[in-house]
Amino acid sequence: MGKGYFLSLKSIYNLLCSKLIKPVRGTWQSTAAGLIHELMEAGDERRLLRVREQLASQHLLIIDRLGFVPLSETGAELLFETIS
Repeated sequence: MGKGYFLSLKSIYNLLCSKLIKPVRGTWQSTAAGLIHELMEAGDERRLLRVREQLASQHLLIIDRLGFVPLSETGAELLFETIS
């Protein structure tokens, strides 16, 4: 699974929006590992709040492979705090 899976999810989202509701801009997509890596880097560089604000401004977050990633305690906390 790779980018094709993400494109499929985004295509389904766009199709639903075009048929059911007015299209919404602001879709963000990543794997769980990619999101955790980005959050950890942002924390190290003291820009975690800014990254979380950018994610909060999106209308749809697509987080793939969430159940397949062994999470460190820090990574799990960052992910939970971000999506909750």
